[in-house]
Parts: sequence; C-alpha cells; structure tokens
Amino acid sequence: MNYFEIQPIEISINNPFDFKNIVAIKWTAIDVPRGDNNPSTFNCILVDENQIDVYNWQIQIPATVVNTWLDDSVIDNYICSIDSRFVKV
Repeated sequence: MNYFEIQPIEISINNPFDFKNIVAIKWTAIDVPRGDNNPSTFNCILVDENQIDVYNWQIQIPATVVNTWLDDSVIDNYICSIDSRFVKV
C-alpha cells in the first residue's frame, strides 16, 4: 500500500458534528492493465492523525496517467488533483 502525507484537513464523517483531522492518503492499484486505453481502478483511504483509516473510496485513473506511471508521485499527484483540499507535503 502506498502512502503520502497531506496538509491536515478536517472532514465530517458520520454526522455534521463528527470531524476527523486527516493527514495522509493511502492508495493501492486494483486493476492496472499497462498499455490499455481504459481507466484503472485505485482504492484510496483517508488517514487521520492517529494513523486510523477513516474513509475509503475508489477512483478511476485515466490510462494517460497510468501509462506515464514510473514513479508513485504520478498517482499521488492525480489523487490530489481530484480535490483542492488534498495538498501533498
């Protein structure tokens, strides 16, 4: 599982009054056919300051990004691009 830290953000989890301080994102590749034109599925997890997995979701990363993936920062940067609150540190 890959991991990168982000600038801390607060998100509401279960109700409007239950906030968690998110400090990192973990991700794993689920389906990554190289050289394909179809997007690939990645699993992402928001991690709080206690290193507890708080929220899990899946994203489709375009083949144009996956096919340039030599360094994990390519995927980190794409994940950060989907939400302006995700700022990698």
